Formats: sequence, C-alpha cells, structure tokens
Amino acid sequence: MKATCCYPPILRRLKMKKVGVFVDLRNLYFAINKRFAGRRLDYHKYLKGTLDESSILLRAIAYGVQINEESEKFINALEYYGFQTKYKNVYVESPDPEERTRALFRENWNVGISIDIARLLDKLDVIILGSADRELIPLIEFIGEKGCECIIFASNIPPEIKEVATAWIEIGDQFLETINGINGKDLE
Repeated sequence: MKATCCYPPILRRLKMKKVGVFVDLRNLYFAINKRFAGRRLDYHKYLKGTLDESSILLRAIAYGVQINEESEKFINALEYYGFQTKYKNVYVESPDPEERTRALFRENWNVGISIDIARLLDKLDVIILGSADRELIPLIEFIGEKGCECIIFASNIPPEIKEVATAWIEIGDQFLETINGINGKDLE
C-alpha cells in the first residue's frame, strides 16, 4: 500500500478514532533544524494539528534525551501541552558542543517507542509517529499488520517510510514557532 501526504485531510481521517501520538524529540529536532535552519517545532501546534474535535487522544508521549538535566523547562512545557514525557539523562562533563551533540546521538528511544506502541496498539485506531528514523520501518509495518493506521508526522521523511506508512505529513512552516511574532514565511 502506497502512503499519501494527508495534511489537512488528516483531520477527516481521524473522526471518532482513538489516537496515540508518539514523538521522538531528538529525531524531530535534528530533522527540523536541517530543513529550517535555526527554527524550532511548536509542540503545542504539532499536537493540536494531529487531532480534530471528534478524535479521542488516548495517549501522547514525547521521548527525549537531556544533558545534565538541562531540559526541565522544556519538559514542563511539553507536559502542559498534554504530552507524557519520557527522558533519558546523559551526563557530559565537557563544555565542548561537539561532545554534547555526540552524546545526544548515542541515545535513542526506538526500542522504548516500539514497546509503548505494542502495549497500547489494541486500544488505538491510529498511531501518529513523530519520527523519520528508518530503523522504525519494522514497527510501522507491524502496526499495519495489526490493523491499525500509522501516520508519520515528521520532517525529512525518507521514501522508504512513506512507502510503508498509511499516510505521512511533512512538517511545514505552520508548525514552527514564530520568531518575535513573525511567521517564518514572512522572513523569506
């Protein structure tokens, strides 16, 4: 089955469905920074963009890695928006930014995301997966085999993922934080 890009029709697709949102913060951070240099995802807009009034959000989990417990304000904001947060703490003594980035790359949540989805799969109709990591292709295939829809909502989604997902949404400017009240399109 070939997936299609589906935003904004995603809202029609989710009417009266039980939805789970699973977001790999590290993957989205680096993918968005690669595509929109210096811009950041607005996670409140992201979560609101996955639902319509009749869909039922059963769970929204954001998975991240923090260095030396530096992400507390961000974690609190995610929880305020409605995400349950799961974080790995990495302790890095070096102030070198390259060493800090390498430490983040060594950690990932692919297994944790897969386990959480497998545990909740029988309660959900639709999985929104916020990651474009090719290592999750077996998970996406498994979700489809179990009769659940898997919509990828990420940035820089590779063709291999688009092929196996039910549908996909490439994160656009409308989901990024504004800069001093200005939308990114106005900056170009």
